[in-house]
Amino acid sequence: MLAAALSALTASPAHASFGSCPSDVPSPISCETVTVPLDRSGAVPGNVNLFVERVPGTAPVHGALVVLAGGPGQAATPLTTQIAPLLTPALKGRDLIVFDERGAGRSDPIDCPSLDGPAITTSAVTACAIHLGPRRGLYTSRDTADDLDAVRRSLGLNRISLFGVSYGTYQALTYARRYPQHVESLVLDSNIAPDGRDPFERSMFAAIRRIVPSLCSGDCRGITHRPLGDLRRLVARARRHPFVAEGFGARGRRKRLDITVDTLLGLVVGSDQDPTVQAELPAVTAAAGRGDTAPLARLLQREQTGSGGGSGGSEAALFFATGCEELPLPWSRTAPLSARPRAQRRAIDRIAAAAFAPWSRATELRTGISSACVGWPDGSAQSPAIGGAAPDVPVLLFEGADDVRTPVSDGRAVASLFPHSTMVVVPHTGHSVLGTDLSGCATTALTQFYSGQAVSQCGRTSNPFPPVHLPPTSLRRIGAGFIGGLPGRTLTAVEDTLDDATQQAVDYTLFTNRIAAGGLRGGFMRAQVTSTALTLHLHRFASVPGVVVSGTARLELSPGLPHFAHVTVTGSGAHGTLTFTDQALTGHLGRRRIHLVAAGAGWDDARLEAVLRLASRPRI
Repeated sequence: MLAAALSALTASPAHASFGSCPSDVPSPISCETVTVPLDRSGAVPGNVNLFVERVPGTAPVHGALVVLAGGPGQAATPLTTQIAPLLTPALKGRDLIVFDERGAGRSDPIDCPSLDGPAITTSAVTACAIHLGPRRGLYTSRDTADDLDAVRRSLGLNRISLFGVSYGTYQALTYARRYPQHVESLVLDSNIAPDGRDPFERSMFAAIRRIVPSLCSGDCRGITHRPLGDLRRLVARARRHPFVAEGFGARGRRKRLDITVDTLLGLVVGSDQDPTVQAELPAVTAAAGRGDTAPLARLLQREQTGSGGGSGGSEAALFFATGCEELPLPWSRTAPLSARPRAQRRAIDRIAAAAFAPWSRATELRTGISSACVGWPDGSAQSPAIGGAAPDVPVLLFEGADDVRTPVSDGRAVASLFPHSTMVVVPHTGHSVLGTDLSGCATTALTQFYSGQAVSQCGRTSNPFPPVHLPPTSLRRIGAGFIGGLPGRTLTAVEDTLDDATQQAVDYTLFTNRIAAGGLRGGFMRAQVTSTALTLHLHRFASVPGVVVSGTARLELSPGLPHFAHVTVTGSGAHGTLTFTDQALTGHLGRRRIHLVAAGAGWDDARLEAVLRLASRPRI
């Protein structure tokens, strides 16, 4: 058996011959399939066909940069055309190699029907393990490292450079520990801890306690003085008794959302992939603490739209087949499954309760990966995790200052493994730094790294997504401006409504170009973004109680072209019609005729530009 394993590990496949690709893969990408054993020990028969793409680098080519995507379970090749421009500084003399890890994308994907639903339970994960059978232990980072080395040998290269994102950083580190002599350099973006993800996620909770107050470092005047205190109170309220937040769906119908401590944890953790959510968190939690839960309901609906409702049976199957097999879970791999809950409970009880604040041990036991894996029978008695020393090669690490799930502290721990490493912390940036940094700091650092220069740290920059203001809860609380009276308050409310609708539509463009969303206080909007404009259609849309706005707004995306809005105003405020352009505001409210020069409608072009730039980047 040992001889067979060594033979399978060291045998060199035929040199890769990259050629034509499936019809949906654009040129100049070329493709190849590298076939490897499913089980290199020979115990489980079969092969895996690894789908590999190559983007030619700048001649003369002397090496390759291999991309390892996150998840685990995310297919990498659908992102090749988006990743390549981000990595241009690394492609001078290197081909870009992107492949789907075994079980993902076009590399013989695995699937678990039990994980196809919107909610994933422990029993569904256990059913997945049973469905996969003996294969379940053959999708670890060690297997990915061995597959990657087969790809390296097929390329005819002695050494390769690696670029890993999120869980791909752990897979890159596994390869570097397993095949140190074949590593030229590493770039690690949003790092998993050196020994794998903590099964109790303590660094994540610590990051929340650090990041939530920092969201107000720009300016939260008029919003809150204590954003973390607001979150603590909201979590405590949900712990005492789950409550209901009322919002409006995409057709304008009332929608009730149950708010639990788990809901709030999911919102905060997910916010590190969407800076527009982080921008709203201080106001949303402050408003909910004052009894106004409509902003919370709306933000949850938008985040759920962005999450796509789950990863599906294939990606989720690989996530658990990798994580449940290789993470340092708090039980013996050979003990009966019935003994695991007690071992899990004993392990978490040894951790101070404050480590999970403002949540609790009970929240982590319900939502954490240790509970998902408690019924997963391990594929082997021995852990597949690869430890040990890391090679002495150049290493560049990126961390987003606002990254919750792979925080700065985990990046520092990885950096300490390498004698020659540089870590760059990018402000106002969350998870997947190269895909979300709008300051240019990460790109500059990457260019310096691959040109052999000293890598610069980021300078101070303004936040492209500063905290949003608290939404008005009454027309009486709104200023009347210099028009005065009810018409003045109504005009201010209409401007706030157009600004709010535009902001929401812009934020939706991070994950869709056809938008349907409810208003904060009622009604709904339809919107669409094209290469030339963002167009909104408002249907009895309300952001301020008593002020109902219907009509159309168009924001031009080409520089120099004017924005435009024409709306009808009804409700308990002053009724009328208004036309906004960049140059003037005309119309009437009640009996008051209005003509203001250069009034506009409060359109935030800087935010629009920032969101559109972010939307064009790969979600890796």
